[in-house]
Amino acid sequence: MSVSTKEASFADEWILPVLKSKLGVTEDDLALLRRRGVRFAVAELIRSGRFTREQASAALNESYGFGWVEPTRDDVDRLALKQIGEEMCRRHLLIPLKMTEDTIDLAAARPLDATALEDVRVRTGRTPRPRYTPAPMLHELIEVLFDPDDAVYDLLKNIEAHDTVELVRSDNISADGEVRAPVVRLMNSLIARAIASGASDVHIEHSEHSSVVRFRVDGDLSNIMTLPRSIAAGPLLARLKIMGDLDIANRMRPQDGRIALRVGSNEFDLRLSTLPTQYGEKAVLRILDHRTASKTLKDLGFDPPSIAGLAAISESDDGVFIMTGPTGSGKTTTLMSMLGMMRSTKTNIVTIENPVEYRLEGVSQVNVNEAQGLGFPQILRSVLRQDPDTIMVGEIRDKETAAIASQAAQTGHLVLTTLHANDSVKAIVRLMDMGLEPFAVAAGLRATSAQRLVRRLCRACRKPADDGASFLAVGCADCRFTGYSGRVALLEILQLNDDLRGLVANWPGEKEFRQAAAACGALRTLADAAKASVAAGDTSAEEVASYWDGARSVPSVRAAVPRGEDRVLIVDDDEVLRLLLVRAVVNRGMAADEAENGEVALELLRRKEYAAVLTDLNMPRVDGRALLSRIRSDPRTAGVPVLILTSDTDDHSHEMALEAGADDYLTKPFKPAIVAAKLAAAVRRAAGEAKS
Repeated sequence: MSVSTKEASFADEWILPVLKSKLGVTEDDLALLRRRGVRFAVAELIRSGRFTREQASAALNESYGFGWVEPTRDDVDRLALKQIGEEMCRRHLLIPLKMTEDTIDLAAARPLDATALEDVRVRTGRTPRPRYTPAPMLHELIEVLFDPDDAVYDLLKNIEAHDTVELVRSDNISADGEVRAPVVRLMNSLIARAIASGASDVHIEHSEHSSVVRFRVDGDLSNIMTLPRSIAAGPLLARLKIMGDLDIANRMRPQDGRIALRVGSNEFDLRLSTLPTQYGEKAVLRILDHRTASKTLKDLGFDPPSIAGLAAISESDDGVFIMTGPTGSGKTTTLMSMLGMMRSTKTNIVTIENPVEYRLEGVSQVNVNEAQGLGFPQILRSVLRQDPDTIMVGEIRDKETAAIASQAAQTGHLVLTTLHANDSVKAIVRLMDMGLEPFAVAAGLRATSAQRLVRRLCRACRKPADDGASFLAVGCADCRFTGYSGRVALLEILQLNDDLRGLVANWPGEKEFRQAAAACGALRTLADAAKASVAAGDTSAEEVASYWDGARSVPSVRAAVPRGEDRVLIVDDDEVLRLLLVRAVVNRGMAADEAENGEVALELLRRKEYAAVLTDLNMPRVDGRALLSRIRSDPRTAGVPVLILTSDTDDHSHEMALEAGADDYLTKPFKPAIVAAKLAAAVRRAAGEAKS
C-alpha cells in the first residue's frame, strides 16, 4: 500500500518543532520535510551530515520520553500482534514490538495519540510504551505482516493434519491463479477437519474486525477458528467460489454451487451458498456424505416402534406419506432410507428433488429447474407417465403439487414427500389451507409424521442417573468432553385408518381429531418417542425437555450459568495461587470457578459456559498444554479465550503458547490484579467479536 505525501506529512507534523528546536533544522528544511515526508527528508539530511539518526532519536527522547525506531518483521511480537489485530494496527498506524507482563512496546507513527494508546491498553490489559516510526515505514511493515500468505502459514501451524482433500471433478479448476497455495491448503484443512468432526455445515462469516469459522455438529453451531477478515473474505472465499464454479468477480448477489470432493477414501458433496453482507460474502457449506443414503432406519437412530411404522408405510402399494419437521431435522435422509428398503428389480422408483442431495443406485432422480419451467408439479405430471411404483417428491409447496400427489396416490402409486408443518396433525390442516378439499385429503393420505433430531448420549461415558430409569451425560475424549456423540431421531407418526379418514373428510377440528387419533392408538407422539429414547439410554432428559413435559422431573447434572455474568475458570494445582486469583477476578466484577488440574477443568467446561480460561502449564494429570488442545478441538469451547500461566520467561515458551492457540500468557510471579485485568481484556475482545 502506498502512502501519499500529504498523509505522511500529516502523520509526522508533530515532530517538526522538535527537529527545529533540538537539531537546528531551518525553515527551508521544514518546507522540504512537509513536501516529502519525514522518513525520506530526514534520510537526506542525515546523509548530508546535518545530524545523525541517533541525534534525532535523542532529541525525541529528550522532548517526549521516547526515541526513534525502524523495526523489521523480526522485531515484531507475534502474540501481541495477534491481540491487537490488523484493524487496530492499520487504524492507528502502529505495530507491537515487545510485550511483557505489564507493558507493551509500540512502534507508532503518532506516539502522542492518546486514543490509540488507550485502545491498545484496553485491548491488551498492558501499559503501552510508544516509540516513533515514520508513517510510510509502518505502512510497508503492516503490509508485510498481514500479507495473506504469511498469515495463512501461521494459521496452518495450528491446524491438525487430517485426510487429504481432492476435487473429484476439477474440469472447472484448471489453475489456482486466483489464490495462492497456502489458501488452498487452509481451505482443504478446514473441510477435512469439519468432516472429521462430523459437522453437517460449515459457516464462514465476517465482522468489522475479523472473520469466524463455525461448524454445526450434532445440531449445534460452535466457533472453530477466528481468521483475519482480509483472508476469509478475500482469498479464502475466492478459493471456495472457484471450487464451486461460481463467479469470483460478482460479490453483490447470492450464489449457489456444488463441490464434489474425495476426502481420504470417501466421496462427499458440498452445497455452497454465498450471501453478500456488510463486511463481505458469508459462505455456508452443507456437507453431504454419500454413505448416508445407504443407512438403514436403525442406523439413523430410530427406535423399534418408529422403524415398524415406517417399514409398514414402505410396504404399502399406494397413498401419500408426509414427513414434517424443521430444516435440518433429517426428513430427506429418512425418506432416502425408506427408498433404500423398497429398491428391487421389480419396482420403478423416481425422485423429484431440489436439488438431488444423495445419489441412490437403482433410483431415477430428477432435479427441479424452475428457470427452465420444471417445477415440482410439471415434473410430477411427466413422472406419472413413466410407469412409477413409488415417487418421492422433495416438498409439497402449493395446491397444484398437493392435488397431483393426491391423485397419484388414488391411482395406485405410493408418494413420499415433505411439508412445512409443526406436527403430524398440522400436516393435514396445512393441506386444507393450501386449498385441497377435506375429502380429497382423506382419499389420498396414508400417514403423516413429524421428525426431530436430538443428541445421542456417548456410549463410552454415559452413566445411570440416581433414579435408575435414565442416563446422564458425562464427557470423555471420545465425545470431545460434551457427553454426546451423534444424534437420535424422534418420530411422531400418525397412521390413518378408515375411521380417521372419515373424520378427515368431515373435519371436526384439529383438537377433536387429535383426541380421536390418540384414543384409537393411531398416533404416537413426539413425547412418546422422547420418553422411550430416554428410558433406552439413547439420550438425556434435558435433550428432550421441549418435546416431553415429564423430562423436567428427570435428574440432570448440568449446571445453569447465571445470565449477564462473565464467569472465568482458574486452573492451577497451587491452591493458594487459585485463591489469590479468584479474589482478584471477583474484585474485577467477574465470577470465577476453580480447578486443580486439566481433568477437573474439562468436567467443568462440559457443565458450564465460561467467558475465559486461565490455566497453568505444568500440572499433574491433564496439564495446561493438553487442556488447551482439548479446548481448541471441541467445537463448543473452541472460541473461548485461553490465557496461559508459565514459569518460563524465554520467548520460545511464549511462542509455543501462541502456536498452541493461547490468547495471552503471563509469567510467574505475577500480580493478581494484572492477571484479572488481562482476563477482563480477553473477555471484552471475545464479546466484541461475537457482537460484531
